[in-house]
Amino acid sequence: MTTQLEFDLGGPYPPRPRKPERLIFMLLLEVASAASAVGVASGLLDQYGIQAKLLRYGRLHISLHLVGDFRRLRDKFIFAASRAADSIKLQPFEVCFDHVVTFPHSRPGNRATVLLGGSPELVDLQRHLGDAMIRNGLKANLGFNPHVTLFYSGLAVPLQRVRPVRFVIKDFLLVHSELWLSKYNILSRWT
Repeated sequence: MTTQLEFDLGGPYPPRPRKPERLIFMLLLEVASAASAVGVASGLLDQYGIQAKLLRYGRLHISLHLVGDFRRLRDKFIFAASRAADSIKLQPFEVCFDHVVTFPHSRPGNRATVLLGGSPELVDLQRHLGDAMIRNGLKANLGFNPHVTLFYSGLAVPLQRVRPVRFVIKDFLLVHSELWLSKYNILSRWT
């Protein structure tokens, strides 16, 4: 009788979406800012008795533009996104996030609770980057609601003021996000 050999490939792996490779422009929070944001989130969990897993420091970010979700990453999209970003002149500026809310149109049972805020310079950066993406053959969403997702849960947090989370934006990133694996691969950084 023969037995088939099995290989341990480190599984089981979580299921992945049909288009698991995301290309996105974002601003990552630095450690001190992320710690402040996590402090706000922890307070909300305690205040409302919410059982939720906080996002890790290295995943707290402000999304600027989704380039796209793909079956596999293609160089032409990375190239076009990089050309768009190369045209942006970034001067450091401060942002302040001082409100929280649970987005009402999130998926039930998995609703995003977020910090809200921003600055005129942040809105300008997002708009200029979107214009540059369009000039380079990419799609861009020119609507913008600056936020930092803190956690996902089934319970809602009403809109309220919180201790301000302030930080200086010095750069923005093009990131390959491996969906459902919680992995960010920084492809490029612009200052």
